[in-house]
Amino acid sequence: MESDLSWRMPLFIQCVIGFILAAGTLVIPESPRWLIDTDKEEEGLRVIADLHGGNPNHPTALAEFQEIKEKVLEDVSDSLWSLPWSSDDGYSGTPESQGPIQ
Repeated sequence: MESDLSWRMPLFIQCVIGFILAAGTLVIPESPRWLIDTDKEEEGLRVIADLHGGNPNHPTALAEFQEIKEKVLEDVSDSLWSLPWSSDDGYSGTPESQGPIQ
């Protein structure tokens, strides 16, 4: 008869690893991009500054913050113009525009 340890040990190890990962998500900072996108720019700059030594006036941190902010603004403006019914593929979004079913 096989021992129950043959399946209990791997299960226990996987549960411990899962617990460590779950606990780790509570202590990692939010994404600077997400923070900037949700109008929490000061927090986003603080997270970026922490990655560059903690100084929010560090030139690299400021450049990275500005780059992320510009990209977020670009993505927002692009998403305003790419509405489902105004796509470039000729589909207007209405069933009448598709023609007869073949």
